[in-house]
Amino acid sequence: MSIILSKLKKETLIYCPLCNKDYSPQNLQIVDQAEETVLAHSNCPICGGSVLSLLYKDFLGLTLLGLATDMSYEDVSRLKKAEVVDSDEVLSLYERLAH
Repeated sequence: MSIILSKLKKETLIYCPLCNKDYSPQNLQIVDQAEETVLAHSNCPICGGSVLSLLYKDFLGLTLLGLATDMSYEDVSRLKKAEVVDSDEVLSLYERLAH
């Protein structure tokens, strides 16, 4: 997948949903990689917004799905390593905040 990623950095344009501009993801950082799927983070050089991208290869070719976010690469990396929050913890927090 590293050949694909290097090609992406050179040849792909990412659409920024915040400023409606296309940009080349020169600062693409890999968050996670599994087989032919990559989770990557990039910043729009025009407005500074962040895009979290899921890149995967399937029978149609290479697909890139992007999500606008306010998280930095460090935030995404930290949350990826965090423990999963279960429904009991959410309910407990809600009950403490409600009283």
